[in-house]
Amino acid sequence: MARLVEDRTGRAVMVDGSPPDWPHDGPMVSLLTLVTVAGDVNRVQICCQGTDDDPIMSVFTIPMLQDCRVPLAEVGETLKTVLMDRVQVGKL
Repeated sequence: MARLVEDRTGRAVMVDGSPPDWPHDGPMVSLLTLVTVAGDVNRVQICCQGTDDDPIMSVFTIPMLQDCRVPLAEVGETLKTVLMDRVQVGKL
């Protein structure tokens, strides 16, 4: 999803993802950033909830596994770490 920001200086871009067997409507992980009209990409926020429960129904009771902002070049490696951490949280 991409939406023009109010001051028209760029677009807010959000990407959600879940594994193929994810049983919920809400996503397992979300990435959000701002891309300016000049093409500059702000830091990317990565959010991932540490549960397999329905993210929408348990939004106030589940741990937020990771809520961080990283440069675009670091998203791939950081996302791998976040998803590995998510597995560890599920084992607690």
